[in-house]
Amino acid sequence: MEEKKKHKKARFLLRTLLVIIILAVIVYISLPRLSCGPIPADKVVCRAKLRGLAIVCQVYRKENNMLWPQKGTWCDVFHQKYDSELERFRCSRDKTGPCSYAMNENIPADANELPGDLVLLFESAPGWNQVGGADDVTTDRHGENNPGANIAFADGHIEFVKPEDIPNLRWMVE
Repeated sequence: MEEKKKHKKARFLLRTLLVIIILAVIVYISLPRLSCGPIPADKVVCRAKLRGLAIVCQVYRKENNMLWPQKGTWCDVFHQKYDSELERFRCSRDKTGPCSYAMNENIPADANELPGDLVLLFESAPGWNQVGGADDVTTDRHGENNPGANIAFADGHIEFVKPEDIPNLRWMVE
């Protein structure tokens, strides 16, 4: 009886492994068609830093029932309250400023529900505690052959957005 259980378990594991291998092959074959080419490392680092700041926004919001304390203080608060290193506020391509990002100025600090597709943070000119809108997005940081900016949305996802698509993003809470 014990021998049957061992064989049954081994068959289950082999089937599971076979399914995983098949799925991996399908993904591997599909990747060249899905990919737009390799993503430069600096864009990935910038995206990761922006994602980290978006997560800090969510943590702050849950702890304080507001998105940020006052407009124009978000970097100060996040740096002090969460002991964020200053380097986390700067895109790897930005060598001049203390912070490479800005918060969407159109979001009230006490907003309870934010639509997932609402712009939360975006790449901007160097500064500190910056807030702004679509006109303040910096799109030339990641190379002249690939203009655009990393944008963090209220639901936590990050997208690299081309300059012509930035005005079409959701910038206002309705």
